[in-house]
Amino acid sequence: MILILVAMPEEAGIFSGLLSASTAGSGVQVVVTGMGRERAGEVLEGELRRLEDTPPEAVLLSGYAGGLNPDLKTGAVIFEDLLGDFPSSGCFLSHGVRNGRFHSSESIVRTAVEKNQLFASTGCDAVDMESGAVAGACRRAGIPAAVLKAVSDPAGEDLPIDFSRCLNSRGFMDYRRLSWQLAIRPHRIPSMIRLSGWTRTGRNNLRRAVGPWIDSISTRPDA
Repeated sequence: MILILVAMPEEAGIFSGLLSASTAGSGVQVVVTGMGRERAGEVLEGELRRLEDTPPEAVLLSGYAGGLNPDLKTGAVIFEDLLGDFPSSGCFLSHGVRNGRFHSSESIVRTAVEKNQLFASTGCDAVDMESGAVAGACRRAGIPAAVLKAVSDPAGEDLPIDFSRCLNSRGFMDYRRLSWQLAIRPHRIPSMIRLSGWTRTGRNNLRRAVGPWIDSISTRPDA
């Protein structure tokens, strides 16, 4: 069994149709962690304890990430094999996915200035908040792990609002808080609409990359 982790319920939807249509669906489990390093670490550690007798073959962290590399277009899908030996990883690279590196941040990186500074200091292509915790937990457990995420906001763009103000205690989006943030900053609504279009592009690109990978898992001799 392969465990797929996503931070938000909206990201889990990327996989639902693909899994139900695939013979590998029963061998893949999608778990929503909530945003942030702490939430991802807690949820993954709990899943590994629950699956102690039959541990997952690998863990894939997926969803959206912020762009750091200015050469990356909106919606570009980046793959990083965190520990090596991730199963069928070549399938991603043959379907338009780019090898890259993720920086795991303690907080949401909101502005283009912050992104440019991180790119200069780390050389990483994209930024998220969960990959560090996933890498650590899987390294301790001896389980292969990888990140596959789409760039939702490019390096040269600010996020329209401070999304950290919109999260509840579980790391999920509170849409009442989000609506309030936009209500008091209506000039940010066009930027929010633009971000929605970027995430839609990333979602479609992720689906195109993940579908063949799921099929490849189902046709392996040991599947």
